[in-house]
Amino acid sequence: PYKVILAYYDENGNYISSKIQEGLSTNAEKVSFTIVDEEYPENVAKVKGFIWKDFDTLIPLADVADSEAKTSLKILSIGNSYSQDAQSYLYQIAKNAGFETIEISNAYIGGCTLATHLSNSQSGARKYTFETKVGHGDGSVTTSRVSESTLLECLKANDWDIITLQQQSYNSSDPTTFDALEGLIEFVQENKTNPHAKLAWHMTWGYAESYAEKHSDFKKVFGGDTQKMYEAIVNTVKDKILTNDDIAFVIPSGTAIQNARLLGLDNSQLSADGTHLNEIGDYVAGLTWFAKFTGMSIDDITFTPSEEPVIAENLAAIKTAVKNAIANPYSVTK
Repeated sequence: PYKVILAYYDENGNYISSKIQEGLSTNAEKVSFTIVDEEYPENVAKVKGFIWKDFDTLIPLADVADSEAKTSLKILSIGNSYSQDAQSYLYQIAKNAGFETIEISNAYIGGCTLATHLSNSQSGARKYTFETKVGHGDGSVTTSRVSESTLLECLKANDWDIITLQQQSYNSSDPTTFDALEGLIEFVQENKTNPHAKLAWHMTWGYAESYAEKHSDFKKVFGGDTQKMYEAIVNTVKDKILTNDDIAFVIPSGTAIQNARLLGLDNSQLSADGTHLNEIGDYVAGLTWFAKFTGMSIDDITFTPSEEPVIAENLAAIKTAVKNAIANPYSVTK
């Protein structure tokens, strides 16, 4: 009955908190464990693991094992323009937070549905643009693109830590469009090169009211009401995603955007065209992805996408919207 206590420390070596980790690998010759945790407490710089044989007498079985907090981030999105939006500033945010190895890529087809992703995975269709964020010495970030890629090539291009999936924007609100999800998950699980890679679901956002005249179904089904579309997206996630054991967690981008709207950022400040995000919206989504992936606080993130006054004026609201979404991913917080 061996147990491990994980103790968390900040960059100055000060104790933050601890937890018990179950599931040790044991045999007659040794006891071993790997420090794994989905979400670190805020401001963690180091993790220590203590193996204990007996909690009653508090006799340690082994010396302390140290592990630096994770400093690499390898993300692949199987998506469309909405994953482009969410990834726009993720590299810069992670770099600002101290991550050293950052590899962020997108297997991209505009407007792509789950059904199309599954069909392409089965046929080996060369229809993907494989987009990768590239950091440069001057601090700038560009996007490299390899056209006519297959989904398999994108999947095997790296030992990804996290692979995100998503549905096409409008279909995200319609649970009847999710029949292809299981087949796509099976393809990813069979072909990922990192057996420990986690699958995450990108929960997208409702259209802005201004988009109603351009999208007949949005107008017909939801009356052009952003909140109603958002609620349908949440209900679909609860129905189709939270019930799926292969998906490790949900990224509540849609909730963060809806929170930002209710905190005073109007759609013209968040949306480029009523459906896609603009610079501020991309920043909100990027902070949400980073916070969910790492479990780290965004309070100390100083990177912003520009020096525009509108960002500085709304920075507190932006971060509040994200933190509230992480805390309450399936309901809006004013």
